[in-house]
Amino acid sequence: MVRVAPGWQLQAGGQAAVSATSSATTVSALPDVVHLGIYQGDTFPLTVAVYDPDGVPIDLTGVTAKSEIRQTADSTTVAATFVPSVSGNAIDLLLSATDTAALAGGYVWDCQITDIDGSVTTLCGGIASVTKQVTR
Repeated sequence: MVRVAPGWQLQAGGQAAVSATSSATTVSALPDVVHLGIYQGDTFPLTVAVYDPDGVPIDLTGVTAKSEIRQTADSTTVAATFVPSVSGNAIDLLLSATDTAALAGGYVWDCQITDIDGSVTTLCGGIASVTKQVTR
């Protein structure tokens, strides 16, 4: 479940979705889709808050976070890396003004966490559209 609220806060709580057909059951645990609109040359903060399906905050103690922007999902080159900070149930992600100044156009992004047992979960991701700045 993802809710984007004013103040650049993103609330993510991964849930597996189950659907049944006449011959099979499909279980899907895909990341929440969140598209970003970034203004070139501006600092871009984003908070991802993680909750369980009942809306209870999940303690992220011991979790590490990683979030990157790339031209395409298959690109080997990282266009920008968010600086993450984890506290409580929140992951604060930050792109500096210098980072966003180097971007222009369309990209893809995601945010992954690795918990203390090494399990990796992609919480959210999507398109990152960067609008060119006017004032330099």
